Amino acid sequence: MWTEATHWRVFNIMARVFGLMAVAVAFGCLAWAAYFVVHPEAARNVETAGLPEGAVDAVVGAIAGTIAAFVLTRRPYRPDLGDAAFSDQTLRWTSGLPSNWTQSTPRRESVGRSWWTGDIRNRDSI
Repeated sequence: MWTEATHWRVFNIMARVFGLMAVAVAFGCLAWAAYFVVHPEAARNVETAGLPEGAVDAVVGAIAGTIAAFVLTRRPYRPDLGDAAFSDQTLRWTSGLPSNWTQSTPRRESVGRSWWTGDIRNRDSI
C-alpha cells in the first residue's frame, strides 16, 4: 500500500540517487575537460564557440558538482514526521511579515535521521 510515509521515503531516496548521478556527471565532465586540455587535437572537430578546449566541459562539471553538493548535503524532508517546508524566518521574509510576528511551527526533533529516507533512527541501534 502506498502511504504518505512511503511517498516521502521514495522522494528522499530519489533525491539522493539524483545527487549521486550529478556527482557522476560532474566527474565525467571534468575528466573530459582534463582529457581535452592534455590532448587538444582530440577536440579539433568539437565546436567550442572560440573557448579553449575543455572549458565548456569544465564549466558543466562545476555546475553539476555544485548541484550534487547541494542535493547531497540537504537534510531529508519528511513532512509526515513534522518537518516544515519553510523556516519561520523564511516565512517572514517571503510573506513580508513584521519581525515580531511569530508562528507556531512544529520543531524538528533532535533525534537521528536516516540519510537515505529520513526515518527516525532507533537510539539503541546507533
